[in-house]
Amino acid sequence: MAPRRSGRQRKTIVQSFDFDIDGDEEEEAPKPKPSPRRKSKKAAEADPPFESIEVAASGSEVASDDDPPVDAAEFEQDDESASDAASVASGTRRRAFPGRDKQRLGGNTDPNEIEPYPFSKKTTRAYEGPLKRQRKTPYILEYMYGPKEAHTQLACGMLNRWYMLDVMPGRAVDDETGPMATPWVKEGFEAAQAGGWRRWMEGYRAEAYLPQRQSLVEVSPWDVQDYLPKPAGDLAVLLGPYGDQDEVIFRKGEAKAIALDEQDIPIPDGHDEPSEPRGWVFDVGGLVPSLAWAPQSESGPQYLALCVVPHADQEHPAPMEREPYKGSRRHGMIQLRRFTGRKTEFGEMVPSGEVPVLVRTLCFDWGRARRVKWCPVPSTDPSVLGLLGILTGDGHVRVLEIQRPRDDERETYVRVDEAMFTLSIDNEQGIEATAFAWANTNRIVIGYTDGSVALWSLYPRLLLSRHPLHPTYIIDVATGYPSRPYLVTSVPICGLPTLVDLACPSYETTGFVRTSITTQPHLLQWNDHLQGFLSCYPSGAAIETAISFMHHRYFPHVRRVADLPGQLTSLASGYSHPFLLVGLKDGSVWACNAAKKLFAMRTDRPMKQKMFEHEYRPVGGQSGLRGAVRIIQGWEPEQNASKAEPKPRRAKAAKKVGRGKKTKTEPLDGGDPMDVDGEEVVVAAEDDAEGKASSALINHEPLTRIMVMEWNPNLECGCWAAVAAASGIVRVMDVGVAPDIEKD
Repeated sequence: MAPRRSGRQRKTIVQSFDFDIDGDEEEEAPKPKPSPRRKSKKAAEADPPFESIEVAASGSEVASDDDPPVDAAEFEQDDESASDAASVASGTRRRAFPGRDKQRLGGNTDPNEIEPYPFSKKTTRAYEGPLKRQRKTPYILEYMYGPKEAHTQLACGMLNRWYMLDVMPGRAVDDETGPMATPWVKEGFEAAQAGGWRRWMEGYRAEAYLPQRQSLVEVSPWDVQDYLPKPAGDLAVLLGPYGDQDEVIFRKGEAKAIALDEQDIPIPDGHDEPSEPRGWVFDVGGLVPSLAWAPQSESGPQYLALCVVPHADQEHPAPMEREPYKGSRRHGMIQLRRFTGRKTEFGEMVPSGEVPVLVRTLCFDWGRARRVKWCPVPSTDPSVLGLLGILTGDGHVRVLEIQRPRDDERETYVRVDEAMFTLSIDNEQGIEATAFAWANTNRIVIGYTDGSVALWSLYPRLLLSRHPLHPTYIIDVATGYPSRPYLVTSVPICGLPTLVDLACPSYETTGFVRTSITTQPHLLQWNDHLQGFLSCYPSGAAIETAISFMHHRYFPHVRRVADLPGQLTSLASGYSHPFLLVGLKDGSVWACNAAKKLFAMRTDRPMKQKMFEHEYRPVGGQSGLRGAVRIIQGWEPEQNASKAEPKPRRAKAAKKVGRGKKTKTEPLDGGDPMDVDGEEVVVAAEDDAEGKASSALINHEPLTRIMVMEWNPNLECGCWAAVAAASGIVRVMDVGVAPDIEKD
């Protein structure tokens, strides 16, 4: 190909081929033969004119070999006249470019000719092929969920179910909408799990020679005053729309809850409102390091377990004690609260007008309660609510059998003297449990301070296996229950987040590099619908502002699913849908659709939305108040991508003469189907700690941050979520929306 002789963009006319579809009605045009770059005048006259192909394509008669030759100037004049006539007839007139028509009259061009490799790097960034981003969704589905066509179709059906919802899950309006149970398990999985739970419990109760039995004693409120948090005073809370908020006072030591409508306006007790509440808010009087919903096989009241510790535990300076769980922090407690709902015509539970109540408080002397998780298999015994796992301050994991509260039970206090099971490594000094996760009814995975991960059996009580995966302290552990309970992911303070298959523990493990030190827990969770783990995005920066997704097949291939404007403090992934809730240090809670972010085409823009913002201010000099809280909502959805802030430009001494370079970054195009989108390429520059949003580095009041959040695992209440802030405020929200609202 001859080099370009001008800066004008060259126009290439592609040859039109006649496939003889109409039979013998029209004579086939002669095909031009490839010609060399420079031809003699005699050879040029022998070739058919290239303009004849254009005439044939426009519907004119095809020139034959017997026709007399047409002069180029005469043909150009006729072509311009015909073009002008057509422009006048259509009401438009094309702008004339003198050089372009002459360029078209040059030598014949072969449309099948392969162009030489360009030397400019800008032209090699484009990609055209079956894996182009505009058409990447089916290939990613096959890449992740194939090669079986049934699995790919199943994943495609789930994507179609939630793709039109941007930030919040939709309510059920028919069988094709709303939360759904995981489809990645065999038919009859729930019945098999329930049968296993029943047989396991019967065998445990029939055992006469157990070394440990659970011991609970109901006590009076006066006997547990040392276990209860003692807030410094009342808490003033501002609720409602911005600029027109109502003040609510939560009294010290009062287990009071307030119902809220769609605009966060408090609903008075006994008020017959036309619209049902969308959630509740209450004050626990302390920090909530962990909370969990109780799984249930039947619809009914929902129970939420909360670990509560005093605010004084995080005050500075901390007491210099060798074993604080035996001294000033030996008292621990767990609250159990009940929430009622109303069933809709499609079988979905929505909040009712009844105010939630504190039904039971568990007290013990094993140190502060640090983590709490229910057994994921619902209880088949009507008298048993479930099995509750607790990580206590002494570094042990204990399991309690929680009896179902009575309908009239209110503020009952129970002292736990002995747990149902206690899991600890006693023959090694200084080894304490730091995180745990359930694998099924009789299996618990525990992470320890030495970086090892152990698999325990409850009954009989056995340490089945232990694997040294990390060199440092483990802060998070998650399993792939229910479809893949043998997959275990652990996250250390520093090092590689690792995925291990406990079904084949002798095989090599896999992980990805995270160069920064991570000390924030509650940033790891499994999503069964997406078949992968969600955690904070690996970055070399000192702050973490993005959420990543790791498919269990391609765990080291990290994909970004959410970009937030602040530092992460907690993460919650839905049990019956792929939607996420993310809590930040600035007190804001964000929601997004992880499935849409993963599989969105370039023409679609995934969105995120700030659900509400929690702000705490200490009140000094006012007796009776420990602080004030303001909760604001009403933000509009925005694009789920963050742009790096432009770097400040330095003042130039003198203006350079000549053509300057372009400062705008050109988006990359094409690549592997698992590549990130164009917006994420800009965000990837944050790994070197440059371009971070300045708001992510702002320090806020310590009690402003969001501590922990959790979706409800029960299918009927899949749109319910609980969010706890450091001020002691806990919100329970029903964030489900009608699908037609999101589509608009």
